[in-house]
Amino acid sequence: MNDVLSIINSISTALPDSTTVAAAFGGKKLYDDFASPTIKEAGVLGAKIFKALTFSADLWSQKRIDKLTTLQDEVAENLKDFPEERIVDVAPDYIVGPAINAYMYSMSNQELKSMYSKLISKSLLKENTTIIHPAMTYIIQNLMPTEALLLKYLYLTKKASIPLMKTAWRAKEDAQGYITSLKDIYIQPHQSEIKEDNSEIEFSDFIKGSPATISNLVRLGILEISYIEFLTDNKHYELIEQLPEYVSDKEYCESKNLIFVPEKGVAKITALGSDFMKVCIE
Repeated sequence: MNDVLSIINSISTALPDSTTVAAAFGGKKLYDDFASPTIKEAGVLGAKIFKALTFSADLWSQKRIDKLTTLQDEVAENLKDFPEERIVDVAPDYIVGPAINAYMYSMSNQELKSMYSKLISKSLLKENTTIIHPAMTYIIQNLMPTEALLLKYLYLTKKASIPLMKTAWRAKEDAQGYITSLKDIYIQPHQSEIKEDNSEIEFSDFIKGSPATISNLVRLGILEISYIEFLTDNKHYELIEQLPEYVSDKEYCESKNLIFVPEKGVAKITALGSDFMKVCIE
């Protein structure tokens, strides 16, 4: 029992900030009031589990305060050049509430963090009431950092679509059926950086994009795919045709005496996608 008390009493002393929950209530009181019967029955093991979870939760409460402070600074910076009369009197809680909660989990990635703070900032401007949608928080929550970078690239370079290609094999020229091989292959930037004079963002290290990214952005309503439409200038597809996967697929067809059937298309930005990028990237 002494071992259990020793572990529990160490909870409050392990936390540096006197404003934290454990420091305010004391480790033993927390244990007595909130530990489950199973934890209490587990003795030392239970005490260690309770300490670990309490310590994590308590640090999270302090981190949450720090993150809210950071968010306030970011929103103030985003809105510093707007006159007071353009700011709404009451924030739309159906936008701001979910966005603030989601922001707390995005601190490790600057792209996503920036999107949330811009969404919150823009929702406080009266002129944006017609273009901001509750779905925008959900969209950011379902983006990978690489997908956020792709959208940033599309918006800042003023591109309305992404060149796509897919490939298929046919046994002979007049065959009715075919086998799809590669689907929705495209090129995207791997990283971005701001120029030294802060004049613009440069995108570099272009790589093969993941087809799952296109599928996800279509699912979220940001993009729509068409292989009926395509870009007439072939230069938009040349980098795709140089990808090792594309070259290998073509060579395999030739080695098996199959007919290689490449097809060009585009992933176009939807109306929701356009509004989303104006709000969360601009």
